[in-house]
Amino acid sequence: MQWFYTKNGTQEGPVEYSDIKRLIADGTLLPTDNLWNKSMGEEWKKLSDISEFSDNPQIPALPNTIANPASVGIPGALSTGPKPAHLDGPISCTAPVRASWERMKDILFRPFSMKKWFILGVSAWLATLGEGGGSSSSSGNFGDSQNVSGEDFSQGIAYIKNVWCTYSTYIIIAAAVITLIIIAISLLVAWLKARGKFMLLDNIIKNSEEITEPWHTFKQHGHSLFLWYIAFSIINMLIFLVIGGIGFLSIGMPCIKAQAFAPATVPAIAAVSIITLLYIVITAYIGRFVEDFIIPIMYNRDMTFTEAFGKIRGIYKRNSGKFILYGIFYVVLGMASGIAVLGFIMLTCCTAMCLMMIPFIGTVVMLPVTVFFRVYSVEYLAQFGGDYICFPDEK
Repeated sequence: MQWFYTKNGTQEGPVEYSDIKRLIADGTLLPTDNLWNKSMGEEWKKLSDISEFSDNPQIPALPNTIANPASVGIPGALSTGPKPAHLDGPISCTAPVRASWERMKDILFRPFSMKKWFILGVSAWLATLGEGGGSSSSSGNFGDSQNVSGEDFSQGIAYIKNVWCTYSTYIIIAAAVITLIIIAISLLVAWLKARGKFMLLDNIIKNSEEITEPWHTFKQHGHSLFLWYIAFSIINMLIFLVIGGIGFLSIGMPCIKAQAFAPATVPAIAAVSIITLLYIVITAYIGRFVEDFIIPIMYNRDMTFTEAFGKIRGIYKRNSGKFILYGIFYVVLGMASGIAVLGFIMLTCCTAMCLMMIPFIGTVVMLPVTVFFRVYSVEYLAQFGGDYICFPDEK
């Protein structure tokens, strides 16, 4: 069993039992120093009060005094004293990695429970609705394509006009029905996902396996996040319509007038492509920022989306470079996790990939990745001070 100890107000560890004995022997640990392991719950004990070491002749008996864990900043203590090692020092993208990895193992593997995995899988599945996806590819054989002549282009335009004139009423009705169905499904997915985000976070923070309780407890939080999803989606749609309109006017119209591909539109194609790519990157970053920072603040401080945004806006202005670096490092971690998943698939002879293709089962299989990244963002945010610490044993 691994042990932690405090020395001069600083938490050290984890170390093995033999290391503790060695530290006692060389005088590094004194009878007044506090020790802790998982079997002790949240209570730290003085070295002299722990039976495993009470027979050590170098430890004299102490008076029966009450230790003050808060004075040394130990896990579970209500204190403003020293925090765990990864929360000390300058803001770092790499420092929370180890703590996130250990917490992920504590949640999923210490001890391992299939029941817990499936319950967490429900929360994770709801939290990632619409975010999973497979890959799509084009099956067109571009190497064998031939140039379209002006006559073929004219015939194509004429055919489209003929179809529209003949079936325009049916096309409009079908398009309206399909659009309404897509909107309804999108709203349902966004609503479920907003609730699922807080369910998953609550289970991770508390290391619990609950569905009903967090579903009801964070109803208002989910509603506030859902409204933001709608607003953000509408803004994205309008911006993409603008980009599409610019592309049509600068690329489509010249080609229609020329009744063939117009080489003069190549600069416009490049410009529209770059603008689209940049906007996709910005949109992804905003979504990442909301997921990783605003949702934990809403959860931890019992705030609406607007209140949480105002809470972190000042910190972002003062640390924008650190948050940008976080986004880059997050991509690096994502690539590393992708390589690890690929290795896992190869080790299981593609069995894991088959399981991942099953919607809910795939979410359960990917829980270590999901939990790690959810914990990582919370641990990174905690470095900005006590108001941003979510895990109870770090407060």
